[in-house]
Amino acid sequence: MNNQKKLKIIIALNMIIALFVLSNSNITYSQHFKDINFPDGSLAGMVNRNIDVHVYRIYQSAPDVIKFDLPKVNFVKIGLYDSKNNLVRTYIYNNLNEGTYEITLNSKNLDKGIYTCVLFSADAQESSQVIIE
Repeated sequence: MNNQKKLKIIIALNMIIALFVLSNSNITYSQHFKDINFPDGSLAGMVNRNIDVHVYRIYQSAPDVIKFDLPKVNFVKIGLYDSKNNLVRTYIYNNLNEGTYEITLNSKNLDKGIYTCVLFSADAQESSQVIIE
């Protein structure tokens, strides 16, 4: 691979990262340098950005465990819905601080299958699928 192709790859990767960073004003990031190993054995330096997005997020991190991220202090209600969109569980939390939280589901009385978990706050609503096995 010649130097011109390597330079084009590095520029393209940096442009993609820059577009992503500029498209969201809620992103903070830090930079450090990283070497890229090309197939011909040569190296090139590139700036690598560790991106920390400050958004609401809810996701299943393990069986029977739901995690959610809060970017600021907020009231939070989490609803668990079955495949027919029936509310089967509700969790309510007042004034949670910014951070990541974890809920352990008691799935003994739940049928196996795919559920939807919805995070409601004063200024956001996020959802994620949860699998109960």
